[in-house]
Amino acid sequence: MAETSDFKAEPPEGIDALGASSEGASLYEQIRE
Repeated sequence: MAETSDFKAEPPEGIDALGASSEGASLYEQIRE
């Protein structure tokens, strides 16, 4: 949970944070497979 907090705190709140979250999830899923 701490990692998520730090990650969301680094980028400015807004589209950047949402975009990074979506892209990160997609990349993470692809890497896992």
